[in-house]
Amino acid sequence: MSIGLLMKQKLLVNIYITINKMIKTRVGKIVKVKNQGKKAGANETYQAVILNSNGQYNPFLFTDAEIAVAYERGRKNIEDQVSRSMISMLLD
Repeated sequence: MSIGLLMKQKLLVNIYITINKMIKTRVGKIVKVKNQGKKAGANETYQAVILNSNGQYNPFLFTDAEIAVAYERGRKNIEDQVSRSMISMLLD
């Protein structure tokens, strides 16, 4: 077996392990995750959430500071807030 093929197989195994170690969550629920590929000066953790926007499910990562800013904006602008649906109240 060539070295290139062995490296590709090892990479695929590492990707598989990483995906299977991912935290599972519901759409819209924020969970704290550890920064796996931390660079110098980066945060140790992030607030992760999956959101549905027009039928597309997308992952988002926020810092604690970004969450705090968004919370304050929502608290101050009550007229722009949305409310929970009856289904959300029953299931979440």
